[in-house]
Amino acid sequence: MAVILIPDALATWWLFRRLRQHRTASDARRGATAFAFSVPIVLCTGSMFGEWVGGYAEAFLGRVFILPAIIVFLAVLMVTIPGVVVKWALHPSGGVGPTNAGTQ
Repeated sequence: MAVILIPDALATWWLFRRLRQHRTASDARRGATAFAFSVPIVLCTGSMFGEWVGGYAEAFLGRVFILPAIIVFLAVLMVTIPGVVVKWALHPSGGVGPTNAGTQ
């Protein structure tokens, strides 16, 4: 449990500090919270599907490429999904409503 929670907490704190430099405190908090909740879910999901990726890598690429295929799969999953979740949370609508971009 600590292997997941400690790096996630450190990354969330770092993300909050970086967002705080360019955004309001509520935006930074919202983005960091979205990141903090998405990363463990993605990691657990990726670990479950990693077996399938390893099986297909062995079938198509050979036994030597099992570990690199799983590492690439997890890295892409860990970068893409939390990034999209944080971008959604930091959208001007706050991820929950329409924006007022067209009105002045």
